[in-house]
Amino acid sequence: MSWLTILTLLVLAIWWFKPLRDFLVQRTNRVVKVLLVVFPAIFLFRLGYGIYTGTLDEWEIVSVTVIGLLLLWGGLVWLGNFLERRRPTKSRPPDLAMLSKLPGMPRLPAAATSPEAQRAARMAAEAASRVDWDDVAASAGRASGRLFAKLRRSLKESDQPSAQRRTGT
Repeated sequence: MSWLTILTLLVLAIWWFKPLRDFLVQRTNRVVKVLLVVFPAIFLFRLGYGIYTGTLDEWEIVSVTVIGLLLLWGGLVWLGNFLERRRPTKSRPPDLAMLSKLPGMPRLPAAATSPEAQRAARMAAEAASRVDWDDVAASAGRASGRLFAKLRRSLKESDQPSAQRRTGT
């Protein structure tokens, strides 16, 4: 009998005996967690010791190369994310003089170049930039609902005098 046959019979005996099987199933999760920490730690220790003593096998050289490339890749990903992160900018009102220079845009009248008109335009643009865009659908629904109600009310009021004229009262 080989050692593999003995090991297989031992595992089957443990698995057939219910208390041992339950104990093994309950403890497996902890054992797996420990092994997931211990095995990489042993590998890294052995790799570091091989680098320190200068006795590296081929697979250890490949491991060092792969780990180095993974660290380089992770560093480049971090650097790219760091350099491309968005920095908030202060909201500024539009430059009306610049916009009027675009083709197809109306030219600013002389009154619009006065400081008061520019200040009013800036204040309107700042107010527009502070709008809460999180609930646009509900705000648009309320606004359009109010406008529709005003239109219906005005149509009803304008229709009442004509109805009174038709009946002659």
